[in-house]
Amino acid sequence: MSTKPNATAINSFNENNLLYDQLRPNFPQVFVDDLLVDAGVASSPREYNHSKVILELAAGTGKFTRNLIDAGWGAKGSSNLIIVEPSTGMLGKFRENFPSVDARLGSSYELPMADSSVDAIFVSQGFHWFSDEQSLKELSRVLKPNGRFACIWNFDYPSVPQNLSHENTPYSIKTDEHLHAQVSQLIANTAVSKTAPYEISQQVFATNAPWQLGMFPIIAARDTVVPQYRHGNWRTVFNTYEDKYFTPILKEGFYFRLDRIDWDLVYPYWETRSYITSLPETEKLQVKAEVEAVLEAKVDRERDMYDAKGIKRVLGTHYVVTKPI
Repeated sequence: MSTKPNATAINSFNENNLLYDQLRPNFPQVFVDDLLVDAGVASSPREYNHSKVILELAAGTGKFTRNLIDAGWGAKGSSNLIIVEPSTGMLGKFRENFPSVDARLGSSYELPMADSSVDAIFVSQGFHWFSDEQSLKELSRVLKPNGRFACIWNFDYPSVPQNLSHENTPYSIKTDEHLHAQVSQLIANTAVSKTAPYEISQQVFATNAPWQLGMFPIIAARDTVVPQYRHGNWRTVFNTYEDKYFTPILKEGFYFRLDRIDWDLVYPYWETRSYITSLPETEKLQVKAEVEAVLEAKVDRERDMYDAKGIKRVLGTHYVVTKPI
């Protein structure tokens, strides 16, 4: 069992934190508001309870932190938001972005805070790196008895872990205005089941951004040696230790939106991934060539271009919420 942060993650995020900060997508506030309700720190969307103390673990450069600050946490002089980040590179960039927020070096294996001291823990884009029993035990230690643990990820393609753990797990599927009619029809035509979110995700990407599906084999060929959201170990760990440290997942949420990305930023975007950052330069050039070949072959200029430079892309977001035993 691991008792320290993943070395590939630390080394890569120390190196690529600037690119990460520039190119990784943000989280839609309208969807984060739903998460804050499910995590017990808001009574309804935009009705926040700032007396609740939030720990954000593995905050990176602060992509999700921005949502918390926009919702009123972390105001200067307040003590209701604590950041714990294991990468010194990411932590340095975070402190540049949010100098007034309490940001500490630490990890899921030894959190620098007291027992039962926080109301909610959020991990954005990171729990797959430390999804193991020791982390769950430590997270449950610092949560108050009725606290909540929530994970959220942005994703670029459908993957099997979007299937629910249990048939009766409550879930929601929402969209932006561009995809609303289409996804509403998909929901109406898809039987309610543990596989419904994945089935709908597959159809959303195939209909709106087939070039992203063409990109998937290139990326999947390089991410096999490091933990990733799409591998689903994070869900296996939740399932394996449910009712030991945390309850079974209480709620899952999915959100789909139409976005744009500059043609010449598609490869740099993928270079923010740890498993690309850590490649030898010769292999990075190979990945770049493969990415550009897919763009030339798969992007339909009539259908897929957002504007003169930008390509339409679909971004999915997925959250899960549980609570300590």
